[in-house]
Formats: sequence, C-alpha cells, structure tokens
Amino acid sequence: MESSVQKTLDFLFQQYGGNPKSLKYSGLALEKYERRDLSGAIEDFTKAIHEHPSNQNLYFMRGTAYEDMGNDIDAEKDFIKTLEMESNNFIAQYRLGM
Repeated sequence: MESSVQKTLDFLFQQYGGNPKSLKYSGLALEKYERRDLSGAIEDFTKAIHEHPSNQNLYFMRGTAYEDMGNDIDAEKDFIKTLEMESNNFIAQYRLGM
C-alpha cells in the first residue's frame, strides 16, 4: 500500500511536491513530454491531477503540453486554473498572455 506522505520531484531546477501516486504519474508525464509524446504526457498529467488536484504545478505542466500541441483552448483553461491557485505565477501569466 502506497503512503500518502508528501514527496518531491525535481525538474528544471525546481522541486514539485505531491503524494507518491501523483509524483509517479507526473514523472511518467515528464518523460513522455521530453520525448515529445505530448498526448501521452497530457494523459499522465491528468492522472497526476486526479491524485493531487490541489497542485497548481500539474495544471501548469499539462497546460504547457497542451500549448506545445497547439491546443490553445485547453492550455488556456489550465493556465487560468494555475493562476486561480497561485496568482503570482508569472510564467503562467506570460503563457496565458501568449
């Protein structure tokens, strides 16, 4: 049985927190994102969000994958959700403005 203890995932010199299941899915998503498997990354980010819906970083990362895929509508939704949870996220503000 997996623990609900908070852990972290390091990515691009930042740490992202979460529970073990959300970190597992976000780690898989990041691997897929780096391989440019954007659909697979979005699927795994969605699973991570399901496990840890209060983590604004997951919405931001999924929004970035949507944006890279050319899906501006869903990217916008995720960047707005990120800003609802963390209004001073200047990168989400920038991406939303783009």
